[in-house]
Amino acid sequence: PQGISIIHPRSHCPKCKANIPFYDNIPVLSFILLKGKCRNCGEKISFFYPIVEILTALLALFSYLKGGLSYLSIYYFFLSFFFLILLFMDLKFRILPDSITLGGSFFSLFYSLIFKINPPSVERLAGGAIASFILLFILIVYFLIKGIYGIGYGDIKFISFIGITFGMPDFLYVIIGSSVLGFLFYIPVFLIRKKRWIIPYGTFLSLFSIIYLFYK
Repeated sequence: PQGISIIHPRSHCPKCKANIPFYDNIPVLSFILLKGKCRNCGEKISFFYPIVEILTALLALFSYLKGGLSYLSIYYFFLSFFFLILLFMDLKFRILPDSITLGGSFFSLFYSLIFKINPPSVERLAGGAIASFILLFILIVYFLIKGIYGIGYGDIKFISFIGITFGMPDFLYVIIGSSVLGFLFYIPVFLIRKKRWIIPYGTFLSLFSIIYLFYK
């Protein structure tokens, strides 16, 4: 979202632009040793970095516990990692990149097709199509009533990704569960702030998708 490649150039401090040596790029440990600051200029390092690193390690652990040393653990890890990326992207930038939603849909469908992972491909495609149609219908109705788009096209692509991943009727459980989760979070925030707050729905969809992926 910031137009910066994750491949080139090397990792660097966003303030002083100094390259980060490998010994300062060790997940979590470097953050602790550097006390959350850039070694070169002292700029504070966002807590997003160690949080994402810890959560990624937990996803790898849960994937292994669920799938063992097999193709299944790879499947669970990559799907959950896609959801984790979308969770933070929507929370921080309010966007759901096509590269993740469409890429995740492609991975989920073809990996499951190759290794014959349930649900079957027909159910996945049906889930993706129906999920997209439901959200598109809501978008049109909301626009006709309010005159504005209450749902972005990124949400439609994301919900299609969820439909393809979980199939029918499981994607409905994810939609319902994430809606309840978002509502339960919104109420205390509204009571504390005393004003309306735009819910990053993709964040709650992602969170509940991760929960459901490992629970199912």
